[in-house]
Amino acid sequence: MTLLRLDGDGWTLVLEQSQAAMPRMLHFGTAPDSAAELPLALALHAAGNGADQPPGATIWPLPKGGDWREPALLLEALCPAFGPAEVSATPGALALRYVADGIELRLALQARGKMLVSSARLRNQRDVPVRLRWLASLALPLPPWVRMRRVFDGRWGREWQAADMPLAPGRHEQLSREARPGFGGGQWALLGEGGEQGHWLGAHLAWSGGHRCFVETGADMQPVLQMGAWLGDDGIAIAPGAEWESPEALVALSGAGLEPVAEAFHGEARMRLPPASRKVHFNSWEAVWFGVSEARAMALADAAADLGCERFVLDDGWFAGREDDTAGLGDWTPCPIKFPRGLAPLIAHVEQRGMEFGLWVEPEMASPGSALLRAHPDWALQGPLHRKQIALNMARADVREHLFGMVDQLLKTHRIACLKWDHNRPVDAPDPDAHARGSRELIARLALAHPHVLIECCASGGGRIAFDLLPHMGRIWPSDTSDPAIRLEMLRNLSVFLPPELLGTHVAASPNPISGAQHSMDLRAKVALFGHMGVEADPANLPVHERDTLRSLIALHKAVRDLIASGRTAWPRSADAAIRGQMAIAPD
Repeated sequence: MTLLRLDGDGWTLVLEQSQAAMPRMLHFGTAPDSAAELPLALALHAAGNGADQPPGATIWPLPKGGDWREPALLLEALCPAFGPAEVSATPGALALRYVADGIELRLALQARGKMLVSSARLRNQRDVPVRLRWLASLALPLPPWVRMRRVFDGRWGREWQAADMPLAPGRHEQLSREARPGFGGGQWALLGEGGEQGHWLGAHLAWSGGHRCFVETGADMQPVLQMGAWLGDDGIAIAPGAEWESPEALVALSGAGLEPVAEAFHGEARMRLPPASRKVHFNSWEAVWFGVSEARAMALADAAADLGCERFVLDDGWFAGREDDTAGLGDWTPCPIKFPRGLAPLIAHVEQRGMEFGLWVEPEMASPGSALLRAHPDWALQGPLHRKQIALNMARADVREHLFGMVDQLLKTHRIACLKWDHNRPVDAPDPDAHARGSRELIARLALAHPHVLIECCASGGGRIAFDLLPHMGRIWPSDTSDPAIRLEMLRNLSVFLPPELLGTHVAASPNPISGAQHSMDLRAKVALFGHMGVEADPANLPVHERDTLRSLIALHKAVRDLIASGRTAWPRSADAAIRGQMAIAPD
C-alpha cells in the first residue's frame, strides 16, 4: 500500500507498507513500478557459508529496531522496545506513532508542493523525567545514485564555501554547539551523483539554533542522512507529561541538476515569507562606522536619495555610550551627544527625502558595564567574553519580556520601517535548545506586533540563516563582506536554497573595506542588482562617473526586481569556468 509519494523534478520518492508493518522506502526512482526495493538491491550475495543480509534501512532507525545504524532517538538510561508503528496516511501525508515504556514517539512526513517535510515529537508519559539526548527531525535512507556530498563551510567574511567529497564509509558529521547555526553550513546538504545535470537531493534543517547533521554509510549499509537540533552535551530533561517537538527538516529531489532543487526551496521560502517592500537600502555602517551623528546621517541621507535609494538604515553607533564595540549594548537610547534631539529629526529628514527609515539593533546581547547588566547581572550567560560582548539568557521569560518592551517602545515611538537585527557572537548556553527557542519566540512576537516592519536577519553576516525565521525575518544579510568576487561564489551556493530577493546585496567602496580588493563600480553594482539591492559606500567618496553608474544600475534594479522576486532562478553554463551567469525566468 502506498503511504506517501513525492514527485521531484525527474525523480519520485514513494513510501510503502512493508511486511513488518514498518513503512520502508520501497521506491526511489524514475517511476515507482520500475524501482527495486533498496534493501534487496543492496543485499550481499549469499555464497558458501551464507553471509548475513543487511536488514535494509527503515525510514526511522530506532533503538532495538534491528537496524545497525545510529538510532534517530537516544534517551539516557532508557531504550524503549518499540513495536510496530501505528500508521495513519492521508493524501500527501504520513504519521507514525510508537509507544513503549511510557514513551510516545510521533513522526510526521508530508509532501508539501515539491518539498518533503519531516519532523518528530516525543512525549514523556512516565511519572519521572527522562533525558533526551537526540531526536532526529529527518532520518532519510539515500537512493543508490548518491555517491558524493557537497559540504558547506565557512567563517566570518567567507561564508558559504562549498567542497565536494565522496560518500565514504563511516559517519561524516557537522555540528554547531553555539545555539545558532553559525558559519559552518552543516544544516544544509546537497547529495547526488555530481555534475550540473545529474540527480541531486537537497536537505535543510529549518532551525535557527545549533544542529547536528550527518551521513552514515558502510560496505553493508545503505547510506542514511540524519538532521536534528543540537540538545547540548547533556541533553534536555522532558518532565512527566511534557513533550518536545523537533524542528522541521526539508527535502527536495531532482533528476536534472540543481535548478529544480532551487525551484523547490525558493517556492517554500516564498510561501513562508511575510509580504515585504523590497526597497533599495542605504546602510550607514561602512560609510561612517561608529562615527555617525545627526548631521552626518542627514548628509548621507541626502546623497543616498540622489542615488535612488528608498530606505535609509542607521546602523551601529547611534545609542548611548557606543563610541566603539566595547560599550553601549543593552542600553538602547539615542546617544545624547551624537543625537541630542533624539532620532525624530533624522527620521523626518529621511522621509522628506522620499525614503523610509531603518535602525540597527542587537537585543540579545549586552556590553560589560552596561546599565542593563548592572541592574540584572543574573541575566548574563556565563562564559568567555567574545566580540567584547555578553549574551543574555534567552531561555528566561523575564529577559524576553524586557527585550520585547524595549524594542516595542522603539517601534511605537519612532516611524521605523526596517530593523537590522544582529547577533554578533556564538553562545555557550546551558540549554542551547531553550535559548534558541527563546530568541525565536521574541522575534516572532515582535514581528506579530509590528507587521509593517521588515526585520533583517544578521549574525556577523551569515551566522543565523534558517527557514524557521523566514515568517518573521523577511531579509537576510548573508555576509559582512560585499566584495563582489567573494559574493559571487557565496551567493551561487546560497541561492540553491534561498531566493535572490531575500538576500541583502550591497555596493561597497573600492578598495573593499573587508578584503582590500579593488573592483569596478559596474561589477559591484551588477552583483548587488541580483538580490535585495543596497549601498554601503559613502557617496561623497565616489567619483562622479561611479555615482552615475550606480544610479543607473539602481534604476535598472527597480525595473526588474519584481521579476527577480517572482521568477525561477537559473544559472547559464559556460565552457569557461571563470564566467558566471544568473537568470530570472518569469513564471509564464
